[in-house]
Amino acid sequence: MKKAWMIKLKMGKQPSASAVVCSKHFKKEDFVYPVYKTQGYKYRKLVPEAIPSVNLPVRPSDARRSHLGLTRQRQDDWEPPLVDEPQSPAAAVGKSGATPEAIEQESNLFFPAVQPADASSTAAAGCTSATVASGAAASPTTAEAVATGDASRAPRGRMALLERSLADENDYRAALLREEHGLRLQLMREDHNSILQERQEKKLLDIQKKKLEILEIEKQIKLEQLRRLREAPE
Repeated sequence: MKKAWMIKLKMGKQPSASAVVCSKHFKKEDFVYPVYKTQGYKYRKLVPEAIPSVNLPVRPSDARRSHLGLTRQRQDDWEPPLVDEPQSPAAAVGKSGATPEAIEQESNLFFPAVQPADASSTAAAGCTSATVASGAAASPTTAEAVATGDASRAPRGRMALLERSLADENDYRAALLREEHGLRLQLMREDHNSILQERQEKKLLDIQKKKLEILEIEKQIKLEQLRRLREAPE
């Protein structure tokens, strides 16, 4: 009993050796009746094989408790960051003091070619630097791209080109998937046909073996009959 108890103590499935073990750690079958009375107290004996079977609650270690406390504190202190959602020009009409002209002017900020000409833009247009001139020639505005018919260099034209290329890629991928599916079906049919053919050949081979066995038996019977006829008295 002591050895079994020590093994369970090492496995952590029983109370520690220093813990106070009482009757609640044993089953009813572990006690021997009747009850003995001595000096006003009641005693019940235990069977020799009785081993405590109730696990005591395990108190977490100090490191585990500190980790849980820090984790809980981080969860309480964490707050999601505030993100300013982009607001469309249509939603800006509800603001106080927002007029349709102001909204249109604000929406035109995303398209440089549509901005109205002012003093700063006129002064910037008069710059005679070779670098600025080459940069302007290399990157035309949206209005110039639309006017020249080169829609692929405009923002909307580039988006349409990307969408078209994505659609072509999806079509090509779908065609590859269909071809792969067809090849898989063909391989499955070939495997099935080969299995059926192998079964048929095995069946024919078994039939031939049985026929050969029958012929061999018939031959033995005829030989036995001939031997008896020769041995029979005349």
